[in-house]
Amino acid sequence: MTLKNYLADQKKHFVEFIKDPNQQVVVAGTLAALERYYRGLNIELQEFCDEKSYYIKNSQGFYELFIKANYKSYRKRYIKFLKDVIGISQPALPSSLHVDHLFSKSSIPVSSKNPKSTKKPKRLLNHYYIRMILLEGTANMDWGRNYEKSPHPTQKQLMFLSYSLVLKALEFSAVKKSGPYRRGSQINVLVDQTLIKLQKDIKYTLPPVDKYTMGEFFKSEINGLVNGKFTNQI
Repeated sequence: MTLKNYLADQKKHFVEFIKDPNQQVVVAGTLAALERYYRGLNIELQEFCDEKSYYIKNSQGFYELFIKANYKSYRKRYIKFLKDVIGISQPALPSSLHVDHLFSKSSIPVSSKNPKSTKKPKRLLNHYYIRMILLEGTANMDWGRNYEKSPHPTQKQLMFLSYSLVLKALEFSAVKKSGPYRRGSQINVLVDQTLIKLQKDIKYTLPPVDKYTMGEFFKSEINGLVNGKFTNQI
């Protein structure tokens, strides 16, 4: 397989989510939680190299890689994954392509603070596994600037793919926190524009019921991104 074909398959994988929403894990609080979830789907979670990374082959035949949140050499690990598991013989990725955590590490919860300690509590990065993707650097930095610097901490053992994260994976421009979308009516306009662009880009016409449902999810999620109350994961 070529890198170009792999990127096309990744995009198709996220487009399938839009056509038929299903629960795709983006972050797991423990390895046990991740194993338990996939065991229930009769999908094998396989260790890759060591306990810092695991992958699955989902029901559509697409491989998903999870890497421990505190592992710093994740780009090298992903390149090795592409070579050893996917079969892409490419010595290095173009600098324009980023290996990215689909779920922001800034949203990983922090440890409980010791009242006697003056040190700032650390994030529990050594426990969490995050889904990794390949992303154009411009899109990745756009989301990093406008969304991911504002944490939306989760205490859940599993978090699943949301429509707003699909926008990131499909390299849409990030929702601007400094933009005009503060009121409900303005968010509705943004949602309508997004749905139109999305249908055009993925060449898929959403049925009216699906469009309404997707729109409602978008409104909730975008309101969270803009106004700081990100509570709606699918």
